[in-house]
Amino acid sequence: MRFQRKVVTAALRRQSLITRTSQSAFFSRYVDSPLSIDNNKRYFSSSFFEPEPTLFHPYRNAPSTEDLDLNVQLRADVKSMGSILGETIKRYSGEQVFDKVELLRKSAKAWREAGAGRDESKLAECEVAFQSMCDTTAALSAEELKVVSRAFSHFCAIANAAEFHHRSRKNDHRIRMGSKKKSSLGALLTAPDSCGGVLPDLLKNKELSPKEVYDTLVSQQVELVLTAHPTEVNRRTLLEKHRRVQALLTQADNER
Repeated sequence: MRFQRKVVTAALRRQSLITRTSQSAFFSRYVDSPLSIDNNKRYFSSSFFEPEPTLFHPYRNAPSTEDLDLNVQLRADVKSMGSILGETIKRYSGEQVFDKVELLRKSAKAWREAGAGRDESKLAECEVAFQSMCDTTAALSAEELKVVSRAFSHFCAIANAAEFHHRSRKNDHRIRMGSKKKSSLGALLTAPDSCGGVLPDLLKNKELSPKEVYDTLVSQQVELVLTAHPTEVNRRTLLEKHRRVQALLTQADNER
């Protein structure tokens, strides 16, 4: 998923393993309410905790308007699923492991807020957060490392599924809103990188004739290139679970 960015590689004192701390920083994108960590900084509340998490709250379906912030629905879905994942971690691995996942997430959030090493005025603050991540990770047992890394992996996976579903949701919304306009192109969305956006731009703004556009299109050559992406390899059973998550999101949209 494009949301995933590698943030930190920590050499463990007892195991030569690579943490997935970068994925904990990724959590901060999907949380709405702030949580006070100290008197000077405010960070977002846990992506892993929401009372009675569910995808089927009626309030999650915001009214359809042209000014609608559709990303509110994405954040709500990801937070609910993250909270369910957090409850699962508590149930099967215990509160202590969950707390360590949370500690890594908060440290990663602080590191990101401090500029991730890119802001010279906050280098000291960034170093403290980075060292906290390294120390927390180095203190984990082999079993805890497995659970913690899987927690971040699964969160990113369900966030991927939610974002994939959300793109369809936004496209549906644009089509519905476009159908109310006389100049609507229907399913041809008018985004700059879509056919519905590029063609009118060529004809009106670039002042090309329809024949010039047509002649250019029919002279194009298309070649298929098959490439391998080992980082995207997933087991068939896991892919099926991701599809089930997307199906549940669709069901939730239909029922709320």
